[in-house]
Amino acid sequence: MIRLSTHCSAILTGKVRSHLSIWMINNIINKINSFLHAAIKELTAWLRKMLPRVIDEWWLECVLSDLSYEQRSYSSENGFSKLEHLDLAALLRITGKSWYDIRTFT
Repeated sequence: MIRLSTHCSAILTGKVRSHLSIWMINNIINKINSFLHAAIKELTAWLRKMLPRVIDEWWLECVLSDLSYEQRSYSSENGFSKLEHLDLAALLRITGKSWYDIRTFT
C-alpha cells in the first residue's frame, strides 16, 4: 500500500471536491433548465386554451399587443405566429397582461 503525504492527499481531495462541485453545479443547472422548459410547455398549453375564450382575434389582441416593443419587434422579424415560438418572459408578460380577461371567462 502506498501512503500519500498529507500535502498530496489535500491536493487530490481538492481536485475531487472541485470535480464534485462542478458536477453538482451542472446537475442543478440541468434541473433548472428542465423546470423552465416544463413551465414554458405548461404555460403555453394553458394560454392556448384560455386566450381564444377571451376574444376571437386573440393573437393580435392578447399576444402581440401585450408584448414589449422589443419582444414584438423580435417576434415580427422572426415570423412568430404561435405561442410555442415565444420564450418564458413573453409568455409571463402575456399572462400578466391578460390575467383579468382570462379570470372573467373561467
